[in-house]
Amino acid sequence: MPRSYAYNLGLSWPDYLKVNEIRGVGDEVRQLRYEVSSSNRQLIATYEELQREHIAATRSISDAVSSGFEQLSFDMQAISSGIAELTSVFEWGFSELLAGVGHINDSLRELVKIAKTPAQTWAYEQFEIDRDGFRQGLYEEALEYLNRSIEGYGGNTGYKLEYRFHFLLGTIRLGSFQNNSPSIVDLGEAEKAFLAAAKYARHDQPNEAGRSFLAAGWAAYSQGKIPEAEKLTEEAISLYPELGEAYFQLAKILMHRGDPENGLLPLRKAVELDRNYAIKASSDDDFRRYDKQVNSLIQQMHKEMREKSKNALVVLEKNASQLENSHVQEFSSNKYADVTPLKNSINNAKKAAGNNTYYGYLDALSYCEQARDILSKIRQAFFNSAISDVRSKLSNIDSEMRGIKNSDMRATWGWLIAVGVIISFVLSVSQCSNMMDANKRQAQVRQQAFDRMHADLRSKGYRDPGRLTWDQVRQHGYSKEKMPPAEVGSAFGTWFIYLFLGVVISVILGNIANAAQKKSEMSDLEREQSRLKKIEGELGELQINA
Repeated sequence: MPRSYAYNLGLSWPDYLKVNEIRGVGDEVRQLRYEVSSSNRQLIATYEELQREHIAATRSISDAVSSGFEQLSFDMQAISSGIAELTSVFEWGFSELLAGVGHINDSLRELVKIAKTPAQTWAYEQFEIDRDGFRQGLYEEALEYLNRSIEGYGGNTGYKLEYRFHFLLGTIRLGSFQNNSPSIVDLGEAEKAFLAAAKYARHDQPNEAGRSFLAAGWAAYSQGKIPEAEKLTEEAISLYPELGEAYFQLAKILMHRGDPENGLLPLRKAVELDRNYAIKASSDDDFRRYDKQVNSLIQQMHKEMREKSKNALVVLEKNASQLENSHVQEFSSNKYADVTPLKNSINNAKKAAGNNTYYGYLDALSYCEQARDILSKIRQAFFNSAISDVRSKLSNIDSEMRGIKNSDMRATWGWLIAVGVIISFVLSVSQCSNMMDANKRQAQVRQQAFDRMHADLRSKGYRDPGRLTWDQVRQHGYSKEKMPPAEVGSAFGTWFIYLFLGVVISVILGNIANAAQKKSEMSDLEREQSRLKKIEGELGELQINA
């Protein structure tokens, strides 16, 4: 179970590879050993947090307490299928993993697509054979086909400008725990090949050039060419500023040459990019020469993350509380969104921060970031849903108002008018009947008056008073005008007037009542419309300010 390599501490690079040679694939040989002071480990992470990073303790806690150091191991099986980038999980002794990084592992089909000449296509085909040999551990054969890809063979010119060829050549010449034959491993040739790869990748593939400079820097460091290693690693950073391994390597080189003050700056950057560099640095012999300074840096970063996570939690809990209490009249956040995921993230952040470790505080910040995303989504869900509901209600009110404006007589008032007409008809018939009875009585009164007049005229010698004219009758004190009328009134006229007035009054009253009801309903709807528009405005303003 190898440890990280440090130059000039007993073993050359080829000897280091030989001592830690891997002949099989077992748990022991596929693990990288870290020896970390207990104080640093406690600041950095709990055992549970380390296990999530595939790092486990390999010695009992009691032994660690007595010695002050803890043995940890990183499970290389976790990256046995390859790595996407050179991060803290990478170790130069497993340099065969370089072949799977970036565009080095592009398929032959993809490479042939970018070939511009038959000679380039042939070179890529040789490269594919080389990669197959490399995969099988046939390094001499791989070198043979790589040389053909670059220099040409049998009338084919090869393709010297392809950085992938030089990068793989450098990887083979650099060696690994599996590839440690003295006839293959050549750090000078490895450095030269990586520099060629950087040269040819620099224009079109700066990230690939950055990795190449990094590998050239490692080859230079392993030869003891410390100034060259520093320069090459800085070049890697300038081309690929997000490459965490480059910052770690620069810090290691500066520590090696006795400059911890400047070495801590790139180490901080490496740890900020990848937390596991804190463990890696704490166990690396170049850094352990300045364990006090490294420990001070870790303490400082621990303190910074503690304050940052504490502040983040305070702000987050405040915002979460405000969200839970957010409402505009009857529209509240609890009605439109489930805050359970938000509460879970906040609880997870508190739990992680409670571990009082650098990893714990980073996890707390990650949970806080997750919670902020959830909070933002809940806010948007609340505002969008609430505003949508308000607008739906407003649309319904608009429809209702149009319906009221365009509506005819309400059924209630139509039935009232119908009832009024019926009552008017019944009343008019009744009054008509009464008028007919009154006319009958009036006819009797009139007849009695005529009978008295005729009797008086007979007593005065007129045998047939009915034959007298009114002028003759008037001489005896009688006149037509003084006689009772034949009728009190017209029965039909009475019937018509009562019916007409009843119908007119019923219709007028029905329309007045209908209009009053419509006006009352419109007034209620207008008040509700005004209220909802105000709510819509308040929700919109809250959404903008959220």
